Amino acid sequence: MKGRRGRAARQQHGRGRADLVRFEGLAGCVLVDSYTDEHGRLVGVWECPDVEDGIAHAMSTAVLLEGLTTQDASVNEVPLVPGSPADLHAFIQARVRFTPEPVETFQSPATTLALGYGDCDDSARALVAIARRRGIPARLVYFLQDGQPAHVAAQLYQGGWRWAETTIHAHFGEHPFAAMRRLGLKRSDMSGEPVVLVNGQAMPLSSGMGSITMRGMQIPANKTPATPQEVADALISQWNAQLDTPPAPESVAVLLAQWALETGEGASMIQWNIGNVKASQSNPDTSGAPNYVRYLTREYINGAYVSMLQNFRAFATLEDGVGWYLQNMRTQWTNAWPSVLAGDPQGFAVGLRNQKPFGYYTAPASTYAAGVQRYFDKYLGSIDFSGALGVVSSSSGIPSSLLLLIAAGAGAALARLGV
Repeated sequence: MKGRRGRAARQQHGRGRADLVRFEGLAGCVLVDSYTDEHGRLVGVWECPDVEDGIAHAMSTAVLLEGLTTQDASVNEVPLVPGSPADLHAFIQARVRFTPEPVETFQSPATTLALGYGDCDDSARALVAIARRRGIPARLVYFLQDGQPAHVAAQLYQGGWRWAETTIHAHFGEHPFAAMRRLGLKRSDMSGEPVVLVNGQAMPLSSGMGSITMRGMQIPANKTPATPQEVADALISQWNAQLDTPPAPESVAVLLAQWALETGEGASMIQWNIGNVKASQSNPDTSGAPNYVRYLTREYINGAYVSMLQNFRAFATLEDGVGWYLQNMRTQWTNAWPSVLAGDPQGFAVGLRNQKPFGYYTAPASTYAAGVQRYFDKYLGSIDFSGALGVVSSSSGIPSSLLLLIAAGAGAALARLGV
């Protein structure tokens, strides 16, 4: 599956061109054409550089494949296949015939199953798709030759990462090289160093079964939308449990504003990760958050936005996500936490950015701070903070100035009233 300048990686599926455009420029690949083939399938054509264009581009085709595997909407079109991980492996082996390609073609999993043939990346990707649909962690492993991928295989998680080679009659859990020796086969593509992509970078596997130390298991990147009120209630509940005292509404509003900025007010929240916290070397604490998801995101680096595949923490419930987020914010982001207590969204944004050695976000500080401030102002006047520090309903007949004194504390209220 090597990429070459002037050669094309093609993705076939039944979605719209907008689905193809989302991957334009990923890892240096450029969408140069799209068309509908004779079967009515949309085909996107990318030009991808390779190792000859510099070591930074050596994995460009693999990064594109990872993005398609994780982000392409067509992955949800695969059937729900019953059985164990070994059964899923056998299902793909029986239904997809290995067929080398003169031009690298990334078929969608549904297309591969409908055609009944494809090369290594097609069958491996189809297996990863049906496994993830079942909730079974799965990933792609790349074999490097001359610094770039020549073959790709799947691994499924069953008490550890297990090999699931799809292009030959390998047993489930059998290393592809061992299967080649057992079967007396020789193929030029099935050699080299096995690696996985982690945050867009090639990470070597250890010897043996090919398991590497990961932060838990990769699970499907499902959207878990929530309303601002639901998140506010969860923040208040977790604050009471962890700090044994009710929060001020302004404190809740600061954290709620960051959630809104990071997740599009919950519409793009993935696996209850309310702060879009990465599972990465820069944030090694995994207590309470053993699993992760991988998806395409945009980071602001050296004055420009770039697309990157990255790992993010994953939680089972909103309460789990909020509890971990609050604990992490209190104990790890010590530059920003005083501003949470003070109800200061601007200071909070600055503290997140300036904390060493890694800031919380890569966006321009002024842009991030303005976003937090905007949502802070919106929610402070619209969210019901019942359960926060002495908040009384406005229907009680108590004057609004007194409500402010009760809710925010005398010092903050007097300052707001100009006293």
